[in-house]
Amino acid sequence: MAKGRGKGNLKAGLRSLEARKVTEAKVKRAEEAAKRKADSIVGVSKKRKTKPAAPSEVGSNKGRPRPTYPFDEEDAILLVGEGDFSFALSLLSAPHCHPGHQVCATSYDSESTCLSKYPTTAPDNIASLRQRGCRVEFGIDAGSPEALLKLTARQAARWSKVVFNFPHVGQGHKDEGRNVLANQALLIRFLVAAAPCLSRGDAPRYVTGGSGVSKGKEREGSVSSVEEEANDDELDEMTLDVEEEEESQGQMLPKKEAKVGLVTPSRAGSVLITLRNCPPYTKWDVGMLAKQLVLVCEPTIRSAPALPKGQHPPSQTQLQAVRELASSEKGFKVWRSFAFDKTLWKGYEHRRTLGWKPSWQDVTQKGASGREEDDIGQQECRTWELGLQ
Repeated sequence: MAKGRGKGNLKAGLRSLEARKVTEAKVKRAEEAAKRKADSIVGVSKKRKTKPAAPSEVGSNKGRPRPTYPFDEEDAILLVGEGDFSFALSLLSAPHCHPGHQVCATSYDSESTCLSKYPTTAPDNIASLRQRGCRVEFGIDAGSPEALLKLTARQAARWSKVVFNFPHVGQGHKDEGRNVLANQALLIRFLVAAAPCLSRGDAPRYVTGGSGVSKGKEREGSVSSVEEEANDDELDEMTLDVEEEEESQGQMLPKKEAKVGLVTPSRAGSVLITLRNCPPYTKWDVGMLAKQLVLVCEPTIRSAPALPKGQHPPSQTQLQAVRELASSEKGFKVWRSFAFDKTLWKGYEHRRTLGWKPSWQDVTQKGASGREEDDIGQQECRTWELGLQ
């Protein structure tokens, strides 16, 4: 019996020795692989250090701040006041590649007017957007609460970003004071219209400093969860009305398109307005208009030139809705402002409200006079991001 136990112990010992050898071999191979990888990294690093920089690269980024890209992949984005839709197409194209079903691009003009204003670029841009799943709408007044709410109801979800790039009434007022007031009225109407269409929740971390919760104290009479549900019910009812209207007109979307719907992030939405950061645009005072929206709405529109036919000033009911949504009860908060860097937007060429002529300069480039109907001035373009919380 003792002899049998000895053989068993010998076999177990041999198996243990073989297992240790296998383990040691694996460890040795892993160490050799790690060493080779480290050597290759060092070699590449040395090559990069010794490679001379191209003349165009020398000092090109020295002291230049990193451009701000204001969107997340999950953002539900509504673009208003598009010209030839080149910005929308840039947003959906590389390197950004925002999901097409998460974007709706709109124009104030009818489709025929848009194509006649921008005949060399708009047709291809619009076709490309639709191929990528982006919804394209025409005849949308960005200052009409009814139009934006109806558009939002069609998507059955709210927007986390509503974007108005280089807004301008395009009415050619020669008097600078009247021109400023007319464009302030445009911005006021837009902000009032956009407010109820924004997604609800806490402000994002870049606003709150990382907490994900709005810094402001909850005020008495703020929108409660009950009121939030009521607002959602109102949007649901409008969605059903829109679906019934489209069904009666034979315009229901194919089922396969309806499956890829807009998905709204569970955070507070914002409005982004981009302008040239030079007179007369700085006189529009975007930050003041946004923060004092409820207070300045009536006197500004009363002093401004008459609104175009078919446009209306915000009603008291619509201003009251802004009061209920805004934590300040007066309007929006300026979350941040940053330089609009055109190099982020490959293929984007700003087109004027009045249309485009080959002899005109892109207004995002450095030009001369600072008027929308001429070449725009020497200073930067700037984006203001505004939120209700």
